[in-house]
Amino acid sequence: MVGDKGRGVESLERSLRTTAGLLTVVLEGLEDGAVAAGLPLSTARAFARQTLLSTALLLQEHDCSPAQLKDQVASPAGTTIAGLAVLEDGAVRGALLRAMESGVGTEPGRKAGGAPPGAADGD
Repeated sequence: MVGDKGRGVESLERSLRTTAGLLTVVLEGLEDGAVAAGLPLSTARAFARQTLLSTALLLQEHDCSPAQLKDQVASPAGTTIAGLAVLEDGAVRGALLRAMESGVGTEPGRKAGGAPPGAADGD
């Protein structure tokens, strides 16, 4: 039997793996968008990675929530708020929330890596 500390470590490891996997999809989308806007892939890749690092550093340095930082960088009628509206239209935040729940096993009725209730095994 795994103690509380062991379960906590397992949960943290699942969370880290899930988060890394989700962020790779986000980074890939940013890269693809930058290429679609005309940047060479190598530049787009560097841009996406540096943007992720810079955002994490800003959040840490200012000890603010992601929502607070988002509000600080989005100006009225600007390109950031326009892009955020596209993400909201695509329900990206909700999809990330559900993917994280699923990946760490907190989705109601589901264990980490398991099928949702009622689904056939191996699907």
